[in-house]
Amino acid sequence: IEEQIAELTDKIERMGSADPDDPALGEARRQLAELFYVGSDPFPGGGQSMNATDKALLQSSRTIAPDPEPSADVSYRKALLAWDFAKKRSHERLQALRRAVLEEEPDESAAAARLDAALDAFNKGLTDALDEALSATDGPARRAAAGRALAIARQYQAFVSNAPLVTHIDNNPYLDTGIQQRLSEALTQVVGHLG
Repeated sequence: IEEQIAELTDKIERMGSADPDDPALGEARRQLAELFYVGSDPFPGGGQSMNATDKALLQSSRTIAPDPEPSADVSYRKALLAWDFAKKRSHERLQALRRAVLEEEPDESAAAARLDAALDAFNKGLTDALDEALSATDGPARRAAAGRALAIARQYQAFVSNAPLVTHIDNNPYLDTGIQQRLSEALTQVVGHLG
């Protein structure tokens, strides 16, 4: 979470100086606030306002102590943020690796292109299940979606730990990617939030 906070803070500073009216800036601020805030849902979505009490609470402190027992909604949201962040960073590292391969070995364009598909196994399933758990309006539907998300996260953990493809990517001679560690840590967080 500290890495996510640092990345979002840096992104907000860059975007704020480049274009303070960029809608993506508001979304980045909302994501950062959700990392700091644990409690009732003051962040219904990007571009929607918080109530005045929650806004004042967030503005009064850089960090807010978590509740001793965060709600399922908060846990699902944190799981989704951790997973989305890890996927995004892994995709960025794969793109950097692809550029490095093409720079060193221009004839390896087919191999470099295959890197684009390396994270396809992680594209939708877990994110969709977590989104479903967050948007479910009744307890049974929410628990069912959370159960699916937990099962998918555990499948992903096994894949990341055992897949030769992931090991091969991390052991490449061009660039340190750290994909296996990043995805494993994020999946451990997800399982912790859901379990």
